[in-house]
Amino acid sequence: MAAPLAGDSGISPGTFVVVDALVVIIWSASYMGIGYLFTGQLEITLGYVEKMGSGFLVVLVGLFAVWILWKYIQRWRFLRQPQRSPQNRPMVVTPKPANENAFRTSHSMTSPRVV
Repeated sequence: MAAPLAGDSGISPGTFVVVDALVVIIWSASYMGIGYLFTGQLEITLGYVEKMGSGFLVVLVGLFAVWILWKYIQRWRFLRQPQRSPQNRPMVVTPKPANENAFRTSHSMTSPRVV
């Protein structure tokens, strides 16, 4: 998504490549740094998972079920909202004269024009 947005903003390709490369370096270095800092914590966490055994799997499946239920409720609420698409907007009917001179002289309404 970044490349089309960069093209829309008028950034030159060279500037985009330089900035994108810097961001990639910063992004990957931050993840590697976080991984390095929490290496010991990962081993401790895996030890707890081994002690829990199947209880951990039950907790994991329960959390997943709650997440699925939450997504279902969000979808249900979204589908209950009134539709706002252009196809469902109300039609506005205004009179349209056959030609401008005929309208000025006769003042009669002709076929309606849909806007």
